[in-house]
Amino acid sequence: MSNSRSFFTYCPQGSEGSLEKSCLLLHSTCPRWVAVNGTSLEIADLLDKGQSPEETAHHLTARYGIPLDSARKDVLFVKEELRKQQFFAETSRAPSPRSPSINSIFLHITKRCNLSCKHCYVVGPPDSDLPVSLILRMIDEVQDHRCSSVTLSGGEPLLHPEIRTILSYASHKTKLQILTNGTLITKEMAALLGEAVSAIQISVDGSAQEIHDAIRGEGSFDRTMTAVERLQKAGLADRITLSTTIMRQNLHDLPDVIALAERLGIPSVRFLPLRKSGRAHALWHQVGSGLRAEHSERFYQFVLDLQQRRRYGASISCGLSGFLLKPPVEQSDDEYWCPVGKKLVVDGDGNIYPCVLLMEDDFLLGNAFHQGLGEVLHSDRMLELCSALCERRTKIPKCSQCLWRNLCQSGCMGQAFDHCGTIWETDHFCDFRNRAYQGAFDRILQGM
Repeated sequence: MSNSRSFFTYCPQGSEGSLEKSCLLLHSTCPRWVAVNGTSLEIADLLDKGQSPEETAHHLTARYGIPLDSARKDVLFVKEELRKQQFFAETSRAPSPRSPSINSIFLHITKRCNLSCKHCYVVGPPDSDLPVSLILRMIDEVQDHRCSSVTLSGGEPLLHPEIRTILSYASHKTKLQILTNGTLITKEMAALLGEAVSAIQISVDGSAQEIHDAIRGEGSFDRTMTAVERLQKAGLADRITLSTTIMRQNLHDLPDVIALAERLGIPSVRFLPLRKSGRAHALWHQVGSGLRAEHSERFYQFVLDLQQRRRYGASISCGLSGFLLKPPVEQSDDEYWCPVGKKLVVDGDGNIYPCVLLMEDDFLLGNAFHQGLGEVLHSDRMLELCSALCERRTKIPKCSQCLWRNLCQSGCMGQAFDHCGTIWETDHFCDFRNRAYQGAFDRILQGM
C-alpha cells in the first residue's frame, strides 16, 4: 500500500460506485478520517491525482451535466474540508517519530505485599522498598519536565514504611494516583487518600468471593469490598476504578465484574491482559493455560456491544489496545495513542522502562539510583523505541497492507512482545481489531 496518495478509501460492501452512498477516506499516514459521499470521493480522487480545482469542476460538468459554477463550489468545498484534515499536505506524507517527554511516571515503590496473587508480575525480596529520598527526588525531578501525573504501585504501595510521607509530599506537587489491592485501607487511610489522590485503582479479580479469593487469597474479597465502601464515604466515590486481570479463572465472570461495579456505583472499570511474567510465568498452567485469543475476543465484543447499546454509563476499558477511532489527545501532544516515549516506569530496584508491559531487559533504559530521569528520557534506547513506534505500521508486512494501520498503529508493542517475542509483529488481536474497525465504520456510514 503506497504512501504516494493522501488517503485510502473504504466503502461498505455494495456501495462502491454509488454517488449517494457514504464512503470513508482514511489519511495515508495519520489517524484521521472523513466520511464522504460518492461525488466528494470522486472530487478528492481527482484532486489527489494532481488535477486542478478548475479541471475537476469541468470534469464534473462534462460527466454529470451540472452547471460549472455549481461544480466549482462543490470542488472548493471538498478541497477545503480535506485541507482542514491535512489530507493534501506534503509534510504529512510521512509520519514523524515521537519526541520523548514525560507526561507521567509509574513508580513501583515497594515489592512488599500482604497477598500472594497467582498472576503478579512483581518478583523479588518481599521486604524491598525504594528509599523515600529517591522517590521524593523523582517526584521533584518530573516537575521540571511538566509531568502531569505520578502513579504509585507495588507490590502493595500502602506497605511502604514511608507511605504517609510520600502521599503528603506528592499530593502537593502533582496529580497523584495509586494502585492498591485495597485490603489495608482503614478508615484513617481512606481519609488520607481522599485528601491526597486524584484517582485510586482497586484490584478486583472476581465478582464474588469464591472467584476473587481463589486468585488473591482467603478473605481478600470482603476486605476489598469494605475498602470500597470506606473510600466512597471518604469522598472518593467518583475517583475509583476497579481493575481486573483477564485470566483462566475469571474469564466467565468478567461481565459480572461490570455488573458488580454498577451495583457499587463505581464510575470506571478496567480489564488488563494477563502477562506471562513474574509469578504468572511459574504458575501459567493455573492462570493462563488454555486461555486463547478467541476467549478474550468474545469478551471484547461483549463490551463493544454493551457500549454501543449504552447499557452501562461508566467508562469500561476492556484491554483491547489499538482500537480507537480518534487518538486520545488529552494523553499526548501528538497523534500516537501508545504511552511509550511519554511515560517512564521505575521498578522496585530503580530500573527504568518505557512501559509497564515492556519491563524486560531488552527495553531497560537506565537506573534511577545512578541516572536522572531526563538523561534516561533522551537516551539512544528511548529514541530507538520512539522511532519503532512510528515505523511499525509500515515495516510489519501485515500492517503495511492494512487500511486501519494509522488508527491501530500496529497494536500494542508490549502485547506484541509478550505474544511473539518481538515488537516487529502485531499482537494476537490484529484480526479482531480489523473486524471491529470495519463494523464501527459501517455503522457510522449507515447512520449518515
